[in-house]
Order: sequence, then structure tokens, then C-alpha cells
Amino acid sequence: MLAAGYPDVGIGLLGVSFAFGLTVLTIAYSFGHLSGAHLNPAVTIGLWMGGRIGSKEILPYIASQVTGAILAAGVLYVIVTGNGSLIGDFSANGYGDHSPGKYSMVAAMVTEFTMTFMFLLIILGATDEKAPKGFAGIAIGLALTLIHLISIPVTNTSVNPARSISQAIFVGGWALSQLWLFVLIPIAGAALAAKIEKPLEVVSETVVFKEEVVKEEVKKEEPVILSELSNDIDTDKDGISDKVDSNPLLAGPVENGGAPESTDPIEASITYIDIQKEGLTFEPNGTLSPESKIKMDAILEDRVKNTSPDEVFVVVNNASAGETSPAQLALRERQAAAVKTYVRTKSPERPADKFKSVAQSDLNRDTDSDGLLDKVDTCLEASGVVNNLGCPEGVKAQEAKAINLGAEKIQFATGLSVLNPTVKDTLDKVADVMNRNENLKFKVSGHTDSVGTAAKNEILSQSRAQSVVDYLMSKGVASSRLSPNGYGSQIPVASNDTPEGRTENRRVEIQVEN
Repeated sequence: MLAAGYPDVGIGLLGVSFAFGLTVLTIAYSFGHLSGAHLNPAVTIGLWMGGRIGSKEILPYIASQVTGAILAAGVLYVIVTGNGSLIGDFSANGYGDHSPGKYSMVAAMVTEFTMTFMFLLIILGATDEKAPKGFAGIAIGLALTLIHLISIPVTNTSVNPARSISQAIFVGGWALSQLWLFVLIPIAGAALAAKIEKPLEVVSETVVFKEEVVKEEVKKEEPVILSELSNDIDTDKDGISDKVDSNPLLAGPVENGGAPESTDPIEASITYIDIQKEGLTFEPNGTLSPESKIKMDAILEDRVKNTSPDEVFVVVNNASAGETSPAQLALRERQAAAVKTYVRTKSPERPADKFKSVAQSDLNRDTDSDGLLDKVDTCLEASGVVNNLGCPEGVKAQEAKAINLGAEKIQFATGLSVLNPTVKDTLDKVADVMNRNENLKFKVSGHTDSVGTAAKNEILSQSRAQSVVDYLMSKGVASSRLSPNGYGSQIPVASNDTPEGRTENRRVEIQVEN
């Protein structure tokens, strides 16, 4: 704003636009990992409506944004008036006589709505888990540069209610009377973008792309069959391996063999496509490589054409040993989704629910190879049977289950590891069961939701696990029987897109280890 006031040596319209874009780009890479780096109430509301942040975070964000903007405007005010100059319009946003180009109120509304709509759409797309990593700041910074190049002549460019509020306060008069437009319209544009982005994401999963692939002679390979599956493939994610699950397509409780209580066990007709076993490779953009498409064509040629419409195709892409980070799991999920989409192109008339993809981190393993994944196995280190909750015959599985059920209620407030009175009551009951079964050892696992950085979440989850261990020790449970572990946000049990889901994910779980 200061440099732009000197036509001979100033930076002008182009320079101001780049200054805004470069500022946001710099902030994104400097502070994005700490706070998300959204300094704009319209963006905050759009991210909330898009399921990226929780409702409890909205007011703190907006209060900080507006306060920071007012303080920054105050600093500018002191500088601008430091040589005896009058404040003038202080680059405040306006329309009519207060528009740099004398544009009407309607023109200002359309401009601010459209620019904010596009800005939020770019932010949501650039920060999506399927987007290339590390480039979001560049895309967002360049987008803001373009927005300023387009809209400075119309409104002085807002797209940010905090920016408009802060300067209107110092200008007063006309700026305050026109402020409503630069608060409400950007928020409306961001809200529409948030509502549109979700359907676009769904459509992108189902669009069929026709590509020319050079056909070569390839030896036909049979798809993976059930008997060849490893124990850690769990299509319905109920914790029971497909090999022993009575209904591998619909989640059900362990007590019912993995089938929903309202259904009978099924003889599912499933074709498994294991990405690791088939050696499929991918392009940098996440699509199948040409060689892998040829291989997939050979695998699917007979199975797709000659199977009934009820055949289900399950693409499996479980992590390799040691792969436990959210980024590694997200990559596996994107690859599995890409293969699923390609398989659908070979049978477009088949219902969409006949195509599934599953990927699991190395943490979701069946450690004792009894068919129950660790997350539902009551006895993790000892191979057992399904009807004894994964424990060997003779082990008091119901006692161990009581501990697990109690642990389901061990939840925390956002960003905290403090035990509330309700949790302490639950842990009192858990400690009582532990003290009655002194031969058992327990793994205490702390977890967080997806809010915050991975590093902070790992520390927080470890702190939550340690808080539970410390309390159990105070109730007489020996420390040698308790093993605290923190997993950050790597193992959610619900969607982090909703406040309810994030509440479920802020938890500590207790599992029997022997």
C-alpha cells in the first residue's frame, strides 16, 4: 500500500497483486503446519462447511483473524500518517464513488462472490489428500495474485472480511456503511464453493476415462482367490479378516462371526486384486502405468466379461512392513482408488457398489495370525479363535473384553490429555478388572483427531496414553503390565470430517497383549 503510492518508483497494480500472493505463499509454508495458515474468516467458514475443521474452531480462528487484521491496520495507520499525510481511503474496500474504477454495487457483489468462490475452491482442491503434496502454498499464492489483478480496479479486492473490517474501522463513514458487502458476500462465495467441492470429488471418482493402450501379448494371470489372501485383508473394516469373516462385504460384530446381526453368513463371489502381489506400478499423477494397464486388462479379460452382475471386485493395497504414517496410507488409498476406477471402465454397466478398494496401514495387522485384526483382537500376542474374541481357549476373554469396552469411553477434549471425572470413573472399573487378572499385560494406545500437525499429534497421543497409565498405576496396576504408545491421528475409528467423528478419534484404547 505504501510503495504503490509512488507511481514513478512504486510497484503499482501488478506489484501489489504479487505482494499479496507472495505474502500468503510465505505464510502458508511458514505457519501452515502449525495453524493451517488461513487468515481469512470466509476461508475458515468454507473449510468448516467442507468438513476440514470442527465447529469449535471457528470462533477462535475468526477472532484471531479479525484482531490480527485490526492490529496490522493500526501499524499501517501510524506509518501512513507519519509524514503528515491524511489517511485518505486507506485502500479500504468500496463500490460506487469509492471503487477505484467507479464500479457499481452489483458489480462489486458479483466480483467479490466469484473471486472468493474460486479462491476457496482452489484452497480445497490444493489441500485435498489426493492433491500433490507440497504445492498447496504455491497454488493458493498464485490464485490470490490473479484475484487481485482482476478485482483491484473493482473493489480494491477484499475476499477477506477481516481485511475489510480492519481498514473500515480506521476510515469510518462510507467504509463502514459499505462494509456489509465485503463481509457477507465473500462468506457466501466460500460457502457455495464448500458445497460444490464435495460433489465434484465424488464425480471425479466415477468419471470413466478412455485411453488408448498399446496391446501386447501378456501371459494371463489369475486374480487372487480367498485362500491365498493374507490375514490382514479386511474389506468391510470390521476387524475380521476376509478369510474367516462370515460376511466380508458387510461389517459385523466378532460375536456374530463378522456378519451383521440382521443377516446370515454369505458365500460371497469376490475377485480380489492385490496391487502388491500383481506388482502394479503408477505414474507420478497417481494413475496406473501403461504396463500395469496391460497387465490389468489380461487379469480382467475373462473375469469381467464372464461373471455375473453380483461379482464384487475388491482392490487390495495394504501397507508394507513399517509403513505407519498417514501420508503412506493416503498414498496406498489413492493407488487402490485408481485401480478400482480402472476396473470400473471395463464393466461400466455393473453397479458402483460392486467395486471396492481397501488399504490399511502397517498398524492394522493381524499380529497373531488368528484372523482377527489387532484392533478387535482381545489377545494380541496369542493366537486364538473368533468365538473367544481372539483369545486362546481358557483365557478369560470376557474379562479382557470388559477392559476394551471400558476403554471405548476414554475420550479427551481437543488438544488436551487431562482425564475428566467421567473417564476416571471408567478407569476405576478397568483397574478393578486388571487387578483381578494379574497375569495379563496391556497395551495402552493414545490417539488424536486430524486437527494439528503430525508431530504435535504424536506427542499429544503419547501424553494421553501416559495419563491413563499413570492413573491405572495409582489404582494398584503394576507399571510392568502397562505399555503406553502414541499413534497420533494415524488410526481413526471415525471420519475426521465431522465434529462427532473427531470426538470419537480423540481416545485411548487398552488391549490385552498376552
